[in-house]
Amino acid sequence: MDSRTLNGIITYEYNALVDGETVPVSEDYEYNTQRTWNLGAVTPSQGTSGTDLTISSITGSYFQDEPLVKLVKSGSPTVFPETNFTYVSKDLISNGIFSLRNVKPGVYDLIVADKYGNIGKMSKAITVK
Repeated sequence: MDSRTLNGIITYEYNALVDGETVPVSEDYEYNTQRTWNLGAVTPSQGTSGTDLTISSITGSYFQDEPLVKLVKSGSPTVFPETNFTYVSKDLISNGIFSLRNVKPGVYDLIVADKYGNIGKMSKAITVK
């Protein structure tokens, strides 16, 4: 887990001048930096069972390095990519390959996560024919 995505409390301690006297002050602030990503589009959005599907781009927001991508469908095994996707920018990841050799036809959700705990889901993103 990365310190950029933890939940917790930060305590600020300082001295304040009150009526001419120095008084110690302590204030607590809660934080949660984990994000739910907004996924925009996936290209291409369909593939054929028994072949490979190369995803040229997934757009969204707040992507981090080393994205973890998978396809999910209720009642079917999770489909993980054969190759890692490439982090291009906070708005774009690209060039991942899914093997659809043993994947049943249907409509799959696309999940993108990272090692920091951020996650995004695009419902009905990929159609396998």
